[in-house]
Amino acid sequence: MMDYNPKIHYIPARPKPIKRVGIYCRVSSSKDEQLKSLSNQISGPTSKVANIPSWKN
Repeated sequence: MMDYNPKIHYIPARPKPIKRVGIYCRVSSSKDEQLKSLSNQISGPTSKVANIPSWKN
């Protein structure tokens, strides 16, 4: 703990605000290849959002 000094005032840091993010994914058809692509499009950004504490989807 620091020594008391009346000339120094401690100002605590503000917590980072939580950012709300949206993930947009789309495919042009319902073919199996496109559906696998959609799964990849969803999983990549979703895992990124999950790994950043100040982001919420």
